[in-house]
Amino acid sequence: MLKSIRASRTTLFAVLILLCLGGCRDRSTPAEQKKTKITLPLTTSQRIAQVSNIISKNNVLPSDILDAQIEREFDGDAREPGFAPTDFTTYIYFKVALKDINKWNVLLPTKMKYTPAPGIMPKYPWWINNKDISEFEFFESFPLFPHDGWVAVSRKTGEFWIFGFTT
Repeated sequence: MLKSIRASRTTLFAVLILLCLGGCRDRSTPAEQKKTKITLPLTTSQRIAQVSNIISKNNVLPSDILDAQIEREFDGDAREPGFAPTDFTTYIYFKVALKDINKWNVLLPTKMKYTPAPGIMPKYPWWINNKDISEFEFFESFPLFPHDGWVAVSRKTGEFWIFGFTT
């Protein structure tokens, strides 16, 4: 009888451990774990403020930003940024007045020859995908944006696209 009580307790303990472990596991699929896109419904002035804050952390803005868009995609285990090791990709668009475009040269010191691969670019309506990139100048992202990536500039329209990432 004593043996059966001990066996029952051991079995009960094992079942409770399995139930606890089963309840703690992440039930999302690997695809859901891989990409998390953070999109907040922001007004134009909020988007401009957000992009201005990113650029002005290390720089003085050479002129006003007239319009802006930003999206961040997080790759990794974290559901929200900051809770686990995560890499991110940032897509930023902003527009300045054509008369001010040359003022931004100070933040674009290193030109590069680059053509973005269309298969890896996002499908945001404001992103570079649907543009004729032959008119663009490409620059390294530093010091305009503090991460690896590139900046595309259209001197015809006063538009900038920043692609930044961590690995």
